[in-house]
Amino acid sequence: MVTTSDIWCIARAVISQHCEHAELHAAQRADALLAEGELEGYRMWKGVLAAIIAIQQPKPSHGERVN
Repeated sequence: MVTTSDIWCIARAVISQHCEHAELHAAQRADALLAEGELEGYRMWKGVLAAIIAIQQPKPSHGERVN
């Protein structure tokens, strides 16, 4: 079973390997696994994709108001 911690570690590794293409890589992996009927792997890669998106979100500047 893949833990939430595992998802975040995988996301960071994918970002390190694929830089600005990390989201695309994770989405392609998820799509390929779904096409093969591998639902567990599909769900894992969708989680990795969500983590990549969260990690790559711009951070607010010091003192910037967040709504």
